[in-house]
Amino acid sequence: MKMSKDKGVFIDFKDNKVKNKWFNLIIKEVENHSKDSNFLLNILKYFERLHWIDIESEEELSFVIRLSKLKNNDDREFLLNFLSQHSTISNIDEKFYIE
Repeated sequence: MKMSKDKGVFIDFKDNKVKNKWFNLIIKEVENHSKDSNFLLNILKYFERLHWIDIESEEELSFVIRLSKLKNNDDREFLLNFLSQHSTISNIDEKFYIE
């Protein structure tokens, strides 16, 4: 079974230095292979493959965070901070939109 199809697991990072390095590599990869209009969507797709989010609408660039507020709050904060470096994020009843 491929992990990306198993919704019961997600990738977690124990070392923040490794996490930052890994996500910076993702950004470079997305920048090199995305058209400007697809950049933000492709970043969301990476987070969806990690099972950190579920994309609600590709057109609206909306998503919900799957990570638990209690158990994974640091990763939730990292996610929102990371995305806010590349976009503006709004939150309406735990449904997030990026622009």
